[in-house]
Amino acid sequence: MSGSDPETHVPSVGVWKSSPITKEWHESWEAFYEYLKVYQADTHQLFRLRSSTSVARRNAEIKAQAGADLSPELVPEEFKTYWVKLICTHGWRRKSRSTGQRKSIFNKSTQCKADVKAAVAWNNDKQQFMIRTTGYSTDHNHRVDAAAYDNHPSNRRVEDPVLLAFVDLLQSAGSKPKRIVQFLRAKTGKNVTLRDVHNMVARMREERRGCETVEQRLETVLRGFCKRRGNRASVYVDDRSLAQTITLQTRQMRRWFKAFPEVLLVDATHNTNDSRYKLFSFMIHDVYGHGQYVQNSLMENESAECLTDAIDAFKFSNPSWDKIRVILIDKDMGELSLLESHFPQAKVILCHSHLKKYIRTEMAKSEYGGPSSFDKDQVEDAVDMMRTSPTIDEYTKYLKYLYFLLDNVHLRSEDDIPEPKHPFLRYFMKNWDQQKERWALYARSDVPHLGNHTNNRLETSWGHIKEILKPEMPLDECVDTLIFLQALAEMEYSKKITAVGYMQYQGADEELDRLSREVSTYAYRQIEAQYWMAKDPSTHYDISEITPNMFVVSGCDGRSYHVDTSKYRCSCVFMRTTLLPCRHVMYWRLINGKSAIPIRHIAPRWRLSCKLNQPAEEEDAPKDQVARKSFQLRESMMVASRHEVLNGTTKYTTACRRGNQIADIMSRNGTTVFNAMLAALDKFEEIIKDGIAPCVSRDKSLVDTFKPTQPEHVPVSMTDQTTTALIDAISGDKDPVELDEEVLSDEVPKTLSALHDTPGDRSPATAMTQRKAQMVTGVNGVSTGTGSAEDVPT
Repeated sequence: MSGSDPETHVPSVGVWKSSPITKEWHESWEAFYEYLKVYQADTHQLFRLRSSTSVARRNAEIKAQAGADLSPELVPEEFKTYWVKLICTHGWRRKSRSTGQRKSIFNKSTQCKADVKAAVAWNNDKQQFMIRTTGYSTDHNHRVDAAAYDNHPSNRRVEDPVLLAFVDLLQSAGSKPKRIVQFLRAKTGKNVTLRDVHNMVARMREERRGCETVEQRLETVLRGFCKRRGNRASVYVDDRSLAQTITLQTRQMRRWFKAFPEVLLVDATHNTNDSRYKLFSFMIHDVYGHGQYVQNSLMENESAECLTDAIDAFKFSNPSWDKIRVILIDKDMGELSLLESHFPQAKVILCHSHLKKYIRTEMAKSEYGGPSSFDKDQVEDAVDMMRTSPTIDEYTKYLKYLYFLLDNVHLRSEDDIPEPKHPFLRYFMKNWDQQKERWALYARSDVPHLGNHTNNRLETSWGHIKEILKPEMPLDECVDTLIFLQALAEMEYSKKITAVGYMQYQGADEELDRLSREVSTYAYRQIEAQYWMAKDPSTHYDISEITPNMFVVSGCDGRSYHVDTSKYRCSCVFMRTTLLPCRHVMYWRLINGKSAIPIRHIAPRWRLSCKLNQPAEEEDAPKDQVARKSFQLRESMMVASRHEVLNGTTKYTTACRRGNQIADIMSRNGTTVFNAMLAALDKFEEIIKDGIAPCVSRDKSLVDTFKPTQPEHVPVSMTDQTTTALIDAISGDKDPVELDEEVLSDEVPKTLSALHDTPGDRSPATAMTQRKAQMVTGVNGVSTGTGSAEDVPT
């Protein structure tokens, strides 16, 4: 488009002429509007009802005009409407509702004069009353074409109730708006836009919520969840009846855990709802080698009390919890010690993916000398070799290599490990070397981890969970979405496990073909690799008998393993960690003239026909008494006075209140002083993003330069001493101060809403204030960011 060409939405000085209306008479108003609908689509015009006259009013006028005539000819009542006038959709004149906040608006009215008029009239040819088009004008003062017609909001609107119901399910399941747009365009052929979908979803959400509160809707969701047989939900409340922990578990979840109780994966997800409850999930390893959730909990915070509530609910619903042997977590020492105390028979190990993440993040910090101080790739490789070391000696060898990279120390195999000198090496020895039994592979060879070395499958089981559960999602909607996603996962599992037939594998012999009919693909692949090693002609083991059912199998590498032929169990790492037949058992069976794979001795859990692996049978809804037992209200371990300083929502509202007070006092100063204070806050914000509490002090050079216009006597309450100290330090009025955590802790609000503080309940503030408000609690080492009070440097 050249600079002289007008934009397409600007009214043209010319006239756009459309085809005339060709049909004059219609049997009824329905027939008239049906014709008009087709006519508008063919000519790309849009008419809307402007005014009308009812039959009753017209008949009253006829009677009044008739006077003494007692039998005037009246319009039949069945038409209801006597006359209508429709005008072009761009011909409306609306009264402005603007308050002046918007400096410019887009006005769709072009004062177009096109219109259509119709009325009930007597048709002499057919001798009956019919609908007649009495007049029309199809000359428009704006463009009339297919593009403008198709993109008009009324033609983009989706009204099919079936499609709308499906869209409601899609958005409840976390589908992205762009995917919904793609679906609606394919199904309707309309030019649905992203804004149309956002508006559609917002209307649906409001219709679902109705006039009930979040608490009422949440109770309805939980009771509906418990109406299905075997589902259980618990709400733990503190001594002030505030909900602290909400736990959800289906019948299928308990069946999965009963089949595979050895390994439990644990992880927490933040920012899943507007109440700031954290999602705390337990997952297990199923027969297909996939992760399956066995309990979801929403906790008000990650305190020991709330974690205990979630664990107690899990142990109460799963009597086989004492069979857990491995618990996999990220590096959260609070979770680690708590889980060890509640599951004393289990070994808590650390996620390898989180190990790599923490190492990379730590190396990037400036305190280690910057990017060129040492070769970070080599250091990361050294740590990775320590992680995969099969023995403690191998681990020590690569640790000495790390000393060589960072401290430039040459250590021989017989040398002891010296004190580290490099800052990063000191960090590694303190935080990771002392915990090596939890992340190095050599220390995992005696536990049945079933090949699980990361809990990232928790984050990817339903896709990226944070893309489905949004921070702005109400708590009841978050719970409802979790229930829906779990139902989808169970349906997908049911479809897979009940499929008729079996897998066929290329290169499988007769024995492996029999195995494929019994076990899942995951178990088959594990056993197949051991099978071919046992049958390899180069494989040789010396076998010596200890007792009639106990043999020692020794390899060429000098390693020996004990094989129990009564149950076909072996002491090797593979069988201890996967609980599947190993090559040593298969070798003994081949030597003794048996089939290599002891199919009958494979644990039933690996068989697809195992009852616990089958989907829970569909049964009728339970009686009310059973449903009441499934939905329980319990007392939380949390005490209200304890969680006041732990509550993430309380931290947020306290920070907002502080930020508003700072903004109020800053606004009383002149522009120069205000800009200086704002620059100080910008620097403060950049520092606390890393979870560090900076030392706030006065800039001596600014004392004489800026003279605040703040009133001499500003009333400040004792509860505002922290805010006053920070403001004084920013403005340069007083000496540097130290802000103690106790000051803030005493000022935490003493009352909380029953479940949450919604964003709408927070104090209003300007955009600048909202951006700055979240920084205040970070000063005291209780920031809502990734840092913790223990990590704050003094």
